[in-house]
Amino acid sequence: MTLRIGTRPSALAMAQTGIVADRLRAAGHDVELVEIRTSGDLSSAPVIELGVGVFVSALREALVNGTVDVAVHSYKDLPTAPDPRLTLAAVPLREDPRDALVARDGKVLGELPNGSRIGTGSPRRTVGTMLQDEAFHFLRIGSFLERADNTARLLDVKFHAVETEFFGAGLGPRIGQSQGAGGQVQSLGGMTQSQGFTTADSSAEGSAAANGNGNGRDIEYDFYHWSAILRSVSGFEVYRKVYRNVIRPEKVAELLILRADMPRSLAACMHEVMSNLHFVANEQSKDTLRLAGRLRADLQYGRIDEILATGLHAFLTQFLERVNTLGVGISRDFLVPVAA
Repeated sequence: MTLRIGTRPSALAMAQTGIVADRLRAAGHDVELVEIRTSGDLSSAPVIELGVGVFVSALREALVNGTVDVAVHSYKDLPTAPDPRLTLAAVPLREDPRDALVARDGKVLGELPNGSRIGTGSPRRTVGTMLQDEAFHFLRIGSFLERADNTARLLDVKFHAVETEFFGAGLGPRIGQSQGAGGQVQSLGGMTQSQGFTTADSSAEGSAAANGNGNGRDIEYDFYHWSAILRSVSGFEVYRKVYRNVIRPEKVAELLILRADMPRSLAACMHEVMSNLHFVANEQSKDTLRLAGRLRADLQYGRIDEILATGLHAFLTQFLERVNTLGVGISRDFLVPVAA
């Protein structure tokens, strides 16, 4: 029997798979390499924008459908959550994990002249090679303010899209409204509890909803809409690990707003902004530091039910205004020369 080994077609992937193939041949197996292109191979976008699992999903599906018998991955490409359909069969001995510098004229790191520019596509390596001086902290502040702004705008647009693009007037009982006595719809002032807004529901009410009025299509749309939002911020696997249940919009909002352990959440971004502001703070920046601290505290001690009860759009709009005010304050305190 010939073992079909699935691999991405990149030079690195082929080299790694070749090592595994050689060891299998040495153990007496016939092997064949099968090249499989993943969504990550077909995109020219930066890796940080592609999401989790883009380099392994196609290989996993090839294993499941029997196209290949074995797949070889780089461990760094694997999502943290295991695929219950598959088994991690073996982990080869690790090679040297250190980064390598490739420089002209065979120079080593200590021989590079002052002002040298080091090119890399990895944010981790960018941070790891910069002198952690004031410029470094200002760069981090700007990065996390921008990340918070992007996450807030994404949430605002995507939640609003659910109200208007697909469900239209029928969305009221699902997000932002609840059923009162006698079936009367009562507005809660924004996006609140979302009855039936799941990808699966074992309750009698959930089953009835899925079988009538086209709600089966609604439920299918729910899953792909919310999973697309999560994947756009590399949060799909994080959501599965944290909540371990069906995708619910209020949990998506909680993850991307209040969870400090979600790197792209508003809470995590403001924590990083505060941490870096402390390194560059001066007498002139007291008010800016207070604004940042208050914004972080509101996220640290906030509750998603309270946010949704007052309206998600209103909350995100106010957050964006506060972030803009904070950015103006940082510019005023640190980047604009003080008059003599």
